[in-house]
Amino acid sequence: MKENLLEKGSIVRVEAFKIINEIKAIAQKYNPDGYIDMSRGDPCYPPSVLADEVFVFFQIVKNYVQDQLKGKSVISGLGFSEIAEAYNKAKKIYKKEIVEKADEILKEIEKLLPGKTVEDLWIDLVRGFQSSGYGDIAGEIEVRAVVAHYLKEKLGLKHIDKEDIILTLGAAEAIGKIFDLFGDKYMLHYLSDKDYVATLSPVYGPYNAIISYAKLPLKLLPLSVSQRNNFLPEESEIDRFENEAKTKKPRLLILVNPSNPTGRVYDEKTLERLAEIFQNIEIPGYECKGSIIIEDIVYADFLPDKFISISNFAPCNTIIIGSMSKFFRATGNRLGYIVIPKETDDFLKKFFSWSIKFSPILNRIVKYKPDYSFKDLLCLVKSPDPVGALSHTHLVPKIAQYLGMIRLLIDDGKEYLNTMREKWETFYSGIDYWPFDISEKDNFVPYYCLVDFKDLILQKRDSYPILCSKINENKIEPEELISLLAKNGLVGLPAATFYKEAKEKHKWTVRFSVANVEIEHVEKACEIIKRSLNELN
Repeated sequence: MKENLLEKGSIVRVEAFKIINEIKAIAQKYNPDGYIDMSRGDPCYPPSVLADEVFVFFQIVKNYVQDQLKGKSVISGLGFSEIAEAYNKAKKIYKKEIVEKADEILKEIEKLLPGKTVEDLWIDLVRGFQSSGYGDIAGEIEVRAVVAHYLKEKLGLKHIDKEDIILTLGAAEAIGKIFDLFGDKYMLHYLSDKDYVATLSPVYGPYNAIISYAKLPLKLLPLSVSQRNNFLPEESEIDRFENEAKTKKPRLLILVNPSNPTGRVYDEKTLERLAEIFQNIEIPGYECKGSIIIEDIVYADFLPDKFISISNFAPCNTIIIGSMSKFFRATGNRLGYIVIPKETDDFLKKFFSWSIKFSPILNRIVKYKPDYSFKDLLCLVKSPDPVGALSHTHLVPKIAQYLGMIRLLIDDGKEYLNTMREKWETFYSGIDYWPFDISEKDNFVPYYCLVDFKDLILQKRDSYPILCSKINENKIEPEELISLLAKNGLVGLPAATFYKEAKEKHKWTVRFSVANVEIEHVEKACEIIKRSLNELN
């Protein structure tokens, strides 16, 4: 690979997740024995050992059952008597505290599912661990019950029920399928190249890529947050956005709350204003007043006491998506969810009543299932074929669902959160740069560190007088700094394309992740940053 791929303007021109391999190639060339990669968002901290041991115990019971059945069907031939025998056998060889914890979580799940007994749950689990039967397209009922319970108790979403949940292959599939349903001309055909989608900027880069995707190139209506306002939008900016929204009538708001990349959890005042704006937008040709909000809460688990969902203020028109990837350290497990509460479902069915009626694909659901839910439409669009004929085959693997369920019930993540906060604070303290008021740090998820190097250098003009002059006279570009950091052994993710509407203004901004490095790597990264700035000075 050629280093000149990081030429002037490439950080603004090329999407961050495409250019990152070129940056890593430079780091690898100059640091063949290894470099510090802080560009990645997948956590390296191990999952809960206790949760995984309980998972293994269920696996052992399943193996004993399988051995006992000797070829009999686990669907028609499995009763609790075989499981009880296998359970007693496994109990003798496994740790007492693990067996007790397994018993405890089954009793907890039983409370969430009236009419289901522990014996029923054991049968479901054994079949699930054997991956027998396709299962429920929306996800196994006991797993959805646990997800709903978690969202209620941990994140304060009191209006959520197990029937409101659709399990997905991570949050990525959730947002992808929502866009498929809204954008496909044979489905809802709600989005076209004339329509606007709103975001709070900066936003996770792939969302900007989805909005401008050539297959459905939508127009972006950004609401910019302000670094000087601790990464919240200023009142004047919300006023400007509201006036534009009245004329441009954005059909969606994509709200990542807490934010990626800033980490900011949005405050009640901001959410109330946004809810009011999007509840009052009138989309021409649609019966209901209001525009649709998609709230991505992937990082909410890190700040449950601070997190407020916009659905508290816009309950009818908010679809929630999330996943277990970050807080539960399960990026490879691919367990995410879409939440459509009853109030939202009623609104969406009424809102899209004519679109559904005239869709050659979706009207089949209405015809054969008059009491359909909007969730049924999303389950259909999960299908790998264009008409939903194979929808029964496209589901989250049962074993991944049950592993996620066990982790939700057992892993409180406190130790992990403390470790993340220590690394996060070490980074900002190590480079002596906080991009927000330090008194506000508890309102930020300790996952990503966002550094505007131009701002940092100008703040420290006494330390970097020559570099400061170069920046003011446009005699240096951020690609030179990014390349030097890579040569010195540090890779961060250029964040300019997270600011779709103001990439040039934010071309010096880099996102560093503390999720997949150790504390000593963070300390070394700070030294590399300071050394690199001195070399350019």
